This record gives sequence, C-alpha cells and structure tokens, in this order.
Amino acid sequence: LTVRVGEAYPVTLQRPIDTAAAGLTLSARSADPTVATVGVPAAFGVNDAESAMTVTGVTPGSTTVTVFCGALAVESFTVTVDAAFLTLTAPLAVTVGDTEQLTVTRNGGDLTGALTVTLELDYAGVITLPATVQIPAGEQSAVVTVTGAGLVRPAVTVHATAAGYTAATAVVAVNAPALSFDPDPASVMLGETVTVRVLRLAAEAGAGLNLALQSSDTTVFTAAAAANFAAGETEVSFTVTGVGIGQGLGTAGSGYGMLSLSLAGVPVSSLDVFVSPNAALAVTMTDRSVTAGDTATVLVSRTGLSTR
Repeated sequence: LTVRVGEAYPVTLQRPIDTAAAGLTLSARSADPTVATVGVPAAFGVNDAESAMTVTGVTPGSTTVTVFCGALAVESFTVTVDAAFLTLTAPLAVTVGDTEQLTVTRNGGDLTGALTVTLELDYAGVITLPATVQIPAGEQSAVVTVTGAGLVRPAVTVHATAAGYTAATAVVAVNAPALSFDPDPASVMLGETVTVRVLRLAAEAGAGLNLALQSSDTTVFTAAAAANFAAGETEVSFTVTGVGIGQGLGTAGSGYGMLSLSLAGVPVSSLDVFVSPNAALAVTMTDRSVTAGDTATVLVSRTGLSTR
C-alpha cells in the first residue's frame, strides 16, 4: 500500500462469508507510527464479510501494519509513505508591463484543510508575484498573477514551498514590450516642441509600464524624462524640443540625435530625432512709414515650423 504524507487511506478487511456467523473484533498496529499510523478497525458484525480501517501517512518511509485477533496476528502488509508534493504550472514567458497566470497545485496531501504555499524568486526585479498563496480547504490548486517587471535577466526561477510537501520550481522568461512611435522619426525645428506618442500592444497592457527617456545629445534636443503607462493603457505622449544642430550623432550640423527608452537601465527601444534650422523670423508692417508722434503695427512671426 502506498500513501502520501497527510493522506488518510481507507483499507478494507475481508473474511470468508462462511465464517461470518458471529461478530469479530480486531486490532491493528503500525511497526513505525512515525511513518504511518492506523486507526482501530471497525468490528465485524454478524454475517459481515467486510470491515474497514484507516492508514494515515506521517513522514516519508516504509512500515509494516499488522492486524490482530486478540494476541494472534492474522494479517500484515507493507505501507510506503511518499511525500506529498507541489507542482507549478507557469507561463513560458511574460512581457514586461503585462500579466500571466501561474497555478500552484498540491498532490497527495490532505485536502480537508487549507494550505499556505510560500513563493520566492531566485532574482528580484524580473517578475512580481504574491509572497504567499493559500489553497482553500477542499481545493487542490490556486492561481496567482505573475507580472513582468524588468529585463535585468532573461528569466527567473519561482520556488514554491509548504510544510509537509516537496517543493516545486518553475522557470518564467521575460520579454521586452513591443513599442512603436508616432511620428517616427520625429522632426522638430530649432526652438520648437513637438508631441510624440509611444504605443504598446493591447494584448501586452495588463500592468503598468514605466519607461525612462534619454536624449543622445541635449545640445541637439531635449525630451521628457519618462513615459509611464497605466495598467490597460496602450499609448502615452511625451514632448521633444529642438535645441541645436551641432554634432549630434551624424556629421557636424546634421541635427540628428536618438532618443533611448529603457527599463531600469536596460534599453528596449529608440526613436530617431532630426532637428532642422529652417525656422526663421519674418517682420511685416502694414505701412512702411510712420509719422512722428504716431504708431504703427509690426507683426513678427516664425516661418518654416514643423506641422507635427
């Protein structure tokens, strides 16, 4: 007979019906109660051919259970106790800024009570999940939410432990979010500020996503410091301002730069930015002369600005 730690297993005792004309009382004993315990067998009634008792696994190992009629041993059998164990059904991967589900299952243990399972990670900053999950009484499994948090490592190992159960592990990989921009590339005139949208897929928007923005050369252009998505949000906007057309990333005077987007210092995307010197000031007067002591209106306007 094989049982799990914490499992109460019913055992049926039988006698030939032609010897069942009277009642019969039996007893049972485990050779090692630290491995398995036995309950008192139910008495055979008159004409009863079957009785029952319970064997309960305590710790992994093996023991012999003997059934007695008075002082006479009438039957014996070996009981092997296997440890109850946990299993994890985890997603193969989760995208940073999104969520997936992880299932924790207990196998072979006693289901009559609730079980608290501790969840730990071998490296922080990759995914997040609850520190513990409770499998309710009568239930074999519970589900927890896994959130993609960062790209400091390509994968992380989840460890599940619970008292009386063999631990379980599962590996969860993390993917970078798929990002796009509008406009792409971004064009801006000297002194102009334009708005750029960064977008992510709706299927990857289950959680918040915080992106750090960095200009390749602040003498060419500046940008907002961050673009932060709320859970469920698929687009956010930030501004880019043209500063100069210096060296940048191209030839001198090219006005070319690159905006980097990163997660905790790990680059995830980039946007080309072009700064143009074509903006100019125009001065117009309705009248080209003005009388001393009189006034005239002068209009100063910028021309050649980007329409983005």
